[in-house]
Amino acid sequence: MTRLAGRLLSRGRIVRDRAVRVTPDGVELGSGAWLASDFIVLATGSTYPFPAKLDVDDSAAAKERLRTAHEQLAAADRILLLGAGPVGLELAGEIRAAFPDKAVTIVDRGRDVITGEDFPDEFRAELRRQLAELGVELVLGTTLT
Repeated sequence: MTRLAGRLLSRGRIVRDRAVRVTPDGVELGSGAWLASDFIVLATGSTYPFPAKLDVDDSAAAKERLRTAHEQLAAADRILLLGAGPVGLELAGEIRAAFPDKAVTIVDRGRDVITGEDFPDEFRAELRRQLAELGVELVLGTTLT
């Protein structure tokens, strides 16, 4: 049991596997194991396209996938990112930090970065300022065809 699990669970355990079938009595796992249960919490996680999240389960394949992406970024002169949401903006900043000589452009169909009513205009203005300082070009209000 991990140190975290030891602090969180006094009569349980953490199992990481794929759920194949869920019934009121338990869960059948991809490994073939059956977990009988009184309560079931399915923590499905989240998904994003690579490279924001890995799209392979095997650690050796994941390392190779990341190595290949790094080599492709290192060889590129210009990088185009689609989406001016939190993930796209963070990725742009990380690319500029790792490869300051690369031209990075973000395209988004929205009229501004991080659209929606959850964030004030001052926040968006600050993000635009920081992106400009990093040399990231924003192309907003358009899509790729």
